Amino acid sequence: MDVKLMEIVAPAGSPSSLKAAIKAGADAVYLGIKGFGARRNAVNFGVDEIVEYIDYAHLRGVKIYLTLNSIMSDNEIESIYRNVKKLYLAGIDAIIVQDFGVFKFLKENFKNLNLHASTQMTITNNLEAKFLKENGFDRAVLARELSFEEIKKIQNSSKIDLEIFVSGALCISYSGKCYMSSFIGGRSGNRGMCAQPCRKLYNKDGEEKYFLSPKDQLLGKEEINLLKSINISSIKIEGRMKNEKYVYEIVKYYRKLVDESYSDDIGNKNILKIFNRGYSKGYFYGVDKENILNRENSADFGYEIGKIFENNRIEIKDKIKLGDGITFVDKDNKVIEGRYVNKIFLENNREVKEAEKTIIKLNKIPEGSKYIFKTYDKELDDNIEKDLKNITKRINIYAEIIIEKGKKLSLKFIYKNRGKEIKSEVLGEVITEKAKKSIDKKIILEKISELGETTFKINNSRIKYDGESFVSFKELKNLKRECAEKLEKNIIDFYKRKDDYEDIKKISEEDNLKNKSDKSEELVISATVFNENQENFLRKLGIEKIYKKGYSIINEDELTKINFEEKNKIEDEDDIKLSKNITQLVINKDKLTVDYSMNIFNSYALRFYENLGNIDTIFLSQEMSEKQIMNLKKGKNRLGIVVYGCPKVMEVRVPLFEEKVSELTNEFKDKYFVKINDLGHSELYLKKPLNLIRQIDDLESYGINEVRLDFTFEDEFEISRIIKNLKDRTGEYIPYNYEKGVF
Repeated sequence: MDVKLMEIVAPAGSPSSLKAAIKAGADAVYLGIKGFGARRNAVNFGVDEIVEYIDYAHLRGVKIYLTLNSIMSDNEIESIYRNVKKLYLAGIDAIIVQDFGVFKFLKENFKNLNLHASTQMTITNNLEAKFLKENGFDRAVLARELSFEEIKKIQNSSKIDLEIFVSGALCISYSGKCYMSSFIGGRSGNRGMCAQPCRKLYNKDGEEKYFLSPKDQLLGKEEINLLKSINISSIKIEGRMKNEKYVYEIVKYYRKLVDESYSDDIGNKNILKIFNRGYSKGYFYGVDKENILNRENSADFGYEIGKIFENNRIEIKDKIKLGDGITFVDKDNKVIEGRYVNKIFLENNREVKEAEKTIIKLNKIPEGSKYIFKTYDKELDDNIEKDLKNITKRINIYAEIIIEKGKKLSLKFIYKNRGKEIKSEVLGEVITEKAKKSIDKKIILEKISELGETTFKINNSRIKYDGESFVSFKELKNLKRECAEKLEKNIIDFYKRKDDYEDIKKISEEDNLKNKSDKSEELVISATVFNENQENFLRKLGIEKIYKKGYSIINEDELTKINFEEKNKIEDEDDIKLSKNITQLVINKDKLTVDYSMNIFNSYALRFYENLGNIDTIFLSQEMSEKQIMNLKKGKNRLGIVVYGCPKVMEVRVPLFEEKVSELTNEFKDKYFVKINDLGHSELYLKKPLNLIRQIDDLESYGINEVRLDFTFEDEFEISRIIKNLKDRTGEYIPYNYEKGVF
């Protein structure tokens, strides 16, 4: 097996972070256009800015990946065409997507564009990775919940390039399957506007803690070497909301780990100094609830550097310096006060500028303080600032110069990067003059190596000199400058593409009318159930089409735990199964109903599933508004909407609590059920159910063919009440996203 060079993919939420990532040694940088992508609250970039930075990055041997990894409406998808075309022609290296509709649109309009499946697609096993490859994806960014052994199995059984997150904030829910921010505040994580409710305090049985807040992930030397051993293509660093100093330090850390130039201890310490809400190895070694969660803190709290004793004596176990930021913490790890250090005293009351691993005193220590945490390290900050000012990222080139009497002076520069070879060559005048003294080859190399403001560095060369010809240093300098300028232009031009595309290919109104389903068919009422008692009772009440709840997520190691031959739908004459994930799309070749958990938000996604050939009904995303449903270009498949049910807002791989079912309450008194499923995952449901029963007739007029009732914890009395409401079109109207949609 050929060993690949492992690519480090770094975040850039702003131009300063982009430059910091490149200076630190990133191989690729991912960034977003203003208004799109899964981090819309980052500074992000204008299109013309990205065009400039594509050239900037390519001249430094770095790729640029554009993030369009959010779900989009038809109008949004079509509106990106001109911008994507501009970036495509400028040489964008790849686009990262979540939405199969966005994927279909880009694939049809830009056939030679590399497309990466975002971690928001929730790819958790080899079947899903193969599906992506077969459908035209070039890379899959795997879900962060997978262990190394699972990653290894996926790598060994699929041919698609894999990208693995190694550092940064973890979502407690599987990315792409979290709707909590959407349902309680209209800010969709699937549209880059997550309000991070997982970082808030929750109450369980009278106890208030950060029950849903995970530590950040930080993989080290051992983990990177394991990923290298199985030939993983790429590692990814999270952090588009972080500043350039964090980005610089974390990228530098992984650059050194990948290059095997230092142990991870040094890097670990520096990362703690920059940002710390607790670190873990994530799921790399398996599911470990206590290791992954930090129930005491959800924000950057620094790291402990000292313990306070009587008479305000402080035992410092690290360095403290004037200008450092510190917090005073009580015995229960609660922050009392934060400040910058402006005076430091030793035990003999001598004032000093810094101290390390000794006893010190500080002015006005708040009452109740037990520990000191450092939240800002001035020395590290100064060092990073110095690096960012002074470091120039250069790429290595090969130089070849020929100096022979009777021939034209010739200089060639060659740049090689991951299989690509780009050249420039310039010729001077024919050499006619003989030198009085032979020129030292070291001096010749020195003169052509003075590359000044360019991004080039000669690391290998061939000097062919006959030992007697004369060439002036001025001519060498001019030749070198011209050759470098030509190489710069050739590198930029190498990545640019020709404008050989026709106008935008989109779904036309005529196509929509031609493919619309026959709306004369009778509206189907269906239900999903958690248990057999619910199913039997619903059948007595006249509901014939009933689905089992099933699994939304199936990780690699869980494939063997599931009997895929078992019917996904109970005793239905058409035997149509409910598919909640890509795995079930792959396994089931018969007719399928695709669930809303697949985040189907636009007409292009409908056409993607339509082309699979075995899809009967598609349930639309629960983040769609009434207006968006009305304006959808419907296509051939039957469409469904959930009109009743407690919204499932999260799925978490760890069992959050010991109980099979428990309850959480947030600061706004919203209540959630937490249910542990048979795979050990925690499923979070809003206790207050969605209810669109009054809107059913309107939905039918919009082209909806099936409306569904989702039952979770309801007993026979509650089910009877909902069925009565269904017949009368009554009940409390609780629209959630249906009325206003999501940001």
